[in-house]
Amino acid sequence: MHRIDGPGATVDNKFTDGDPVGGVQATTVTDDWLNAVQEEILAVLAAAGITPVKANNAQLVAAIRGLSGSVKFTSVGVTPWVVPAGVTRVFVKVIGGGGGGGKRQALAALGAGGGAGGGGYAEGWVTVTPGATISITVGAGGAGATVSNTSGANGGTSSFGAFMSATGGGGGGVTSGAGGGVGTGGSRNTSLGPGTSGISFSNSGGTDNGLAGGGGGPGGAQITYSSGSAAANGNNGIGPGGGGGGAVFGGNGGSGADGYVEVEW
Repeated sequence: MHRIDGPGATVDNKFTDGDPVGGVQATTVTDDWLNAVQEEILAVLAAAGITPVKANNAQLVAAIRGLSGSVKFTSVGVTPWVVPAGVTRVFVKVIGGGGGGGKRQALAALGAGGGAGGGGYAEGWVTVTPGATISITVGAGGAGATVSNTSGANGGTSSFGAFMSATGGGGGGVTSGAGGGVGTGGSRNTSLGPGTSGISFSNSGGTDNGLAGGGGGPGGAQITYSSGSAAANGNNGIGPGGGGGGAVFGGNGGSGADGYVEVEW
């Protein structure tokens, strides 16, 4: 396409009504400019697979809507995705699964498990081929620990084909918080964050207190407790890639939240 450049066009290639009194010529609408505009519009329709119809004046907006959209993947596992017609670039967000929370002993003074790490995160533009099939993988959240003095399971890796991926968060330790996952392949690669460690202590009065570790990212919140507290499961991750919280006493570690992939065009 080009800006108007025929007789009477302004120096910055715009239209003018002209000024007969001042001797300014009105812009001539040239055939090459009109043809360029027409072909640009028809190219949008063609990319959307729409055949031009003379009586239909809503085809351009339909084509634009058809060439833009988004799809979100939340089900754990691999899902094939076919690139829509006319789409050559997509913006992708990938989140790995959150890890599961850890579990310490079922004793008051030693009851605070570690929080799990949040999943990795990657985002960026990817060049794709219309009609191509790309495998989308959503990583599962890690299971929380169910046996005393064990760590939770790591979260699973999510990916957009071979273009971009994000590893899962680490499983919460017996007491220590786990590191977050790692994103790769995007223009922005980071982590939703680590889990926090569980803390157990006895105060001067001999009362046992503690704070179970929280999960990284949109993870399970920390749980406070004292000698009289009942066993409690760690809180589960609450958003995509959130890490599970650590267990209290004889409870189980919280589960990590599943990963997530979003594609926009």
